[in-house]
Amino acid sequence: MGVNDNGNSTSGVRNSDLNPGTPRRVRFDRTSITLLMGMLFIFWASIAGLAWMSYGKVKNAQLFSTLRQKGYAAEGEVTKRSVSLDGVFVTYEFAVDGISYSGYARMKLRPNSASGPGGQIPIRYLPDDPRENLPIDVEEFSIRDTQPFLLCLSFMGLSIVVIYRYLRERRLVRMGVVVEARVTGCAPYRNQFDVYYEFVTEGNGSMDGSCITEDEYEIGASIPVIYRRSNPKKNEAYPVAGFIIEDSDAARIPKHLSSPAE
Repeated sequence: MGVNDNGNSTSGVRNSDLNPGTPRRVRFDRTSITLLMGMLFIFWASIAGLAWMSYGKVKNAQLFSTLRQKGYAAEGEVTKRSVSLDGVFVTYEFAVDGISYSGYARMKLRPNSASGPGGQIPIRYLPDDPRENLPIDVEEFSIRDTQPFLLCLSFMGLSIVVIYRYLRERRLVRMGVVVEARVTGCAPYRNQFDVYYEFVTEGNGSMDGSCITEDEYEIGASIPVIYRRSNPKKNEAYPVAGFIIEDSDAARIPKHLSSPAE
């Protein structure tokens, strides 16, 4: 069973019978809703992460500038020094007017830029609030600082791609044209099957496509597909996974098309 030169199915089912009315009333199924909610969470969490990190960087940059212009110099004592992939980190203490203050910073990778515990380290502090302080050799920026930003941008980009894909396919299901296609090939794909097919568009143009299905199809068997009227290259097996068609007539598929030929 397939299609003839006039665009009608050779099984006796007219393509118009597969399209009782558009736009169709379509909604996401439960799995799609769960996935989309997860993608929305990742999207907004990524934005929140970017905003929080940007605020911290701007605040630190303002502190660096203020300490250069108005900061007082002092000698601090290193109480702890640690080395990691992110750099050299020191914890230090210093006194102002008999009051002890402490700080923590990542140091520049220079020889003797940060000695071990008990060593001296030059710092600057704000006279009005010595709690605002930093070592003179603090590392203000490192290429490693971009990694969290890139990670957030990657997650945000992934969520945008997934959401856009679902919205695009929803439009295809709502407005697309359903036709009977003829299977031209079928090959195993992991635990499923990669099915190749061809169909005739409303304008009698020949088009081909492929989809992944749970069922194996014989060459020459019929399979319902849906394509975008403005761009038939965008086509999928019908019904499209992840969507529920609420129109009973639009959701009905002829019995011989609802399952692969035996």
